[in-house]
Amino acid sequence: MSQRDRAAAHVPRPISAARGPEPRPGSDQPRRRGRRAPRATAFDLNEADIQCDYVFGWIISGFFSQSNLNKTAVLKGGNALRKGYLPMTRFSDDLDFSTPHELDPDAVLDQLNLVCEYARGGAGIDFDIDRNRLSAEQQIDRSRHVYKYRLYFKDLIGEKDHITLSLRVDMTEYDRLHLPAQERRLIHPYSDADACAVTLRCVAIEEALADKMKCLLQRRCCYNLFDLVYGAFITTEIEVDRAAILEPFFRKTLFSRSPSAARSLLLDLPLDLFRGFWGKILVPSAARLSFDDAVTKLREGISDLFLPISGYRGGEAAFYPSRLRNLILEAGADRKLMAMTYQGVPRIVEPYSLTFKVRPSDGVGQEYLYVYDRTGGRRSGPGLKSLLHYNINALEVLDAKFEPKFEVTLAKSGDADRTGVFRGNHTASRPYGSSRRPMPYTVYCPRCGKKFPRATSSTRLNAHKDTGGRPGPNRSAIAHDVVTRMTPAARVPRCRSMGVGRVVTCLERASPVAPEHRHCWVLAAEVVRR
Repeated sequence: MSQRDRAAAHVPRPISAARGPEPRPGSDQPRRRGRRAPRATAFDLNEADIQCDYVFGWIISGFFSQSNLNKTAVLKGGNALRKGYLPMTRFSDDLDFSTPHELDPDAVLDQLNLVCEYARGGAGIDFDIDRNRLSAEQQIDRSRHVYKYRLYFKDLIGEKDHITLSLRVDMTEYDRLHLPAQERRLIHPYSDADACAVTLRCVAIEEALADKMKCLLQRRCCYNLFDLVYGAFITTEIEVDRAAILEPFFRKTLFSRSPSAARSLLLDLPLDLFRGFWGKILVPSAARLSFDDAVTKLREGISDLFLPISGYRGGEAAFYPSRLRNLILEAGADRKLMAMTYQGVPRIVEPYSLTFKVRPSDGVGQEYLYVYDRTGGRRSGPGLKSLLHYNINALEVLDAKFEPKFEVTLAKSGDADRTGVFRGNHTASRPYGSSRRPMPYTVYCPRCGKKFPRATSSTRLNAHKDTGGRPGPNRSAIAHDVVTRMTPAARVPRCRSMGVGRVVTCLERASPVAPEHRHCWVLAAEVVRR
């Protein structure tokens, strides 16, 4: 048996769980049968700090045993490390799932409610299912979305059932894994581990650590620092193929063009920004380390990780160096203005994006900083401009903030898809249902032909009357019949038939699209069988 298999089979010594007290005779207090409050003595933490970890275990168990998403979705993020690989790593505050397929956000919420019912029956966790909701929708690109859910449950500690807590669950559609997903035994170090046992599908640990390394370059979060250092350079709980971390890292980023640029940026991170937040990370006592030790381990580990390819130092000049990049990311995260001198001209700018672009004229690739120039240059006035790092003579982050005119995408800088031209996309993450302009969406009854506008992606029809005023078919019959939903599709390289069950119409001409038409916006009518 390999070291990885032994680690997968290992289950930590269970921590005892206390059953809530029974109600007094004649009391109106509901029975709390099966409710458990995990004790945190072995972790040297407060029970209140780790009760979400206990609930996460039951949510994961229900997701992979009861949900119809269990064959395609995978667990990612911090809880993939904690619940799939490293029982002594930090406690995460959310669940991240992803799937390679399209998601119906309403159907996902139904499945999460089903999982909550499972956790209620198995552990007595009192979920407020009526409050569970889709709280936000984040658009990653033209086709992919992250749906953010909130699940509510009553406090598990003592008599505090009047306090309602919430969990965050994120679901990403059309997500791509670069290493095969792994099947792992759920790590649930509590006394009801046998009842909660399940085999889960999670991202490979090497890809999870590659994500953490990528996020360190993009977002200033101390959780990513701890996860990378502990998982890649400290832990002995599982065998990690460190060389395999670089492969998905280079596929997810633009730095396959210049590994030395990635190494330099990682070694020059402004890590002192994390020092004041380090003590807030919830870590079992056996895995705690000081901030200075973590920084030392990171720099030693990154140097060793990139050592086999350190001889090639080409391409560094194509990327913004750390002395400028760190300031730009700081300004973007805080929405602060920057004062810069560009080609000898002082300017006040709003930072928006770092995008890699290959010039058609000579085939040279460069990373461009897209800013809104409030001042103007020698030959042009204020406006959206792209800047090269070697023309920046001075750069400073100001205290004054700005209201973004476009979506700020600096947190995605270095991603493999950050190529081309920044066009000032106005779409940003927003609370679900609060769109300034509702997405055009129509469903129609296939029996009577009547159309109904929709603000959500639901295709269920209520009882209705046809265009002649006669009663339409009942609700249940329609819900299981064939309906057609019409959704706006993304810009395509060439207008063409989109396959069986789809109709493509050129919106510019309101007629069937000729094959020679390029770059038209299309409307796809997709037949969906419920």
